[in-house]
Amino acid sequence: MNMTRMSKNIGFTASPRMIDEFVRLASEEGSTKSELFRRMFRLYQSYRTPTERQGSRSASWAERLIAEAQAEEKRVPLRDEEFREEIERAMQYGAKQAQSAGISSEEEISTLVYEERQRNRNASRRS
Repeated sequence: MNMTRMSKNIGFTASPRMIDEFVRLASEEGSTKSELFRRMFRLYQSYRTPTERQGSRSASWAERLIAEAQAEEKRVPLRDEEFREEIERAMQYGAKQAQSAGISSEEEISTLVYEERQRNRNASRRS
């Protein structure tokens, strides 16, 4: 039986502190380090501007995004209670969207996520 590997390992270096923080974030989110890296990479791809794709030397999307977030945090920092309220609103919104899409269980969500990831993997292999 010929089994084609669905992923490849990559390696890179980072400071021990950064690695510890990365592992902590993955753990807090209940995901693997690989999944956290994939989400971060997809986010990076989605925020890159056409100019940056062409090699512009201006501030990167990440630097602009970080500066924007830091400025927002200074202007209007969220208290713990406000953060929890935001999370609750997001969960209610997600439940409403799932209901309107006819999704009635977490198992259906898992199936949909798995299928979408498979489509994305297949599409990236064709590229």
